[in-house]
Amino acid sequence: MHRRAFRTKLHAGQIPLLVPGHSCVLKVHNSISYGTKNNDELIQKNFTLAVEECQVQNTAREYIKSYTTEAQSIEAFGEIPEIIPIYLVHRPSNDIPYATLEEELIGDFVKYSVKDGKEINLRRRDSEAGQKCCAFQHWVYHKTEGNLLVTDMQGVGMRLTDVGIATSKKGYKGFKGNCATSFIDQFKALHQCNKYCEILGLKSLQPKPKKPASAPKPKPQPSAAPKKKTFGPTFCDKGALTSVCSLLMFLKPFARVVKLLIQTHGRYFVHIQLASCPPLNVFTEKCEGLLIFFFLISEAIMLV
Repeated sequence: MHRRAFRTKLHAGQIPLLVPGHSCVLKVHNSISYGTKNNDELIQKNFTLAVEECQVQNTAREYIKSYTTEAQSIEAFGEIPEIIPIYLVHRPSNDIPYATLEEELIGDFVKYSVKDGKEINLRRRDSEAGQKCCAFQHWVYHKTEGNLLVTDMQGVGMRLTDVGIATSKKGYKGFKGNCATSFIDQFKALHQCNKYCEILGLKSLQPKPKKPASAPKPKPQPSAAPKKKTFGPTFCDKGALTSVCSLLMFLKPFARVVKLLIQTHGRYFVHIQLASCPPLNVFTEKCEGLLIFFFLISEAIMLV
């Protein structure tokens, strides 16, 4: 923005906050730098720029008033920054008739935030005024849902002036700022919350770090299904059972006692007592086991 600033003193006027003899700063926008040649165009451009500057600073001033109301309700917050008012001045006798007028701030002038959003100013980052200005920017960003940002905050101590405003491309509630929309994105990416952001209950603008993906757990190998216990006899087939019965009939003449018992839990019990041998007792769960046993006994008898 092409303008010049002059120190001056107010001799007379109707501004209630500035009394005669008060030190002021007069800021004049020179429209010739914009390529205006016609005198009427120059005056119109000069008027437009002066009005825009007043509108931007006084809009930011209204936001900080609301910020002050909220912060004052929190005892731990302490002193709150202030944006001083700025006035439009008409000087009919001057070739550049429109200018802005504001109170002169006496002391060390510090830029607490810069237009590109980079937080590189140590005094901004570490001082109380700097942290509260940063929290104010975050508060406005939150209240406007990311559509408006007060930037270029600077001044002496807690008293600020010459601020800028960035808005989304569509503007915000009919208002469009004087700074690039990209400042909002840069602020969101670079802003680091401080204790005043936390006092106001503002949430961090930075995305939460993603948890590292854990290695997938190995799927358990399917184990062999346990065999179900059977209750009651289980025969392999009718042929095996027929063979067992036939062998029993064969053994009967040679044995004093031949018993085949089927227990309730599915096991077979065989008791055989031959004439010249001690008694034999056999337990088995399968019919095939009986078949083999009887076959061996039959072979032994035939050999004898």
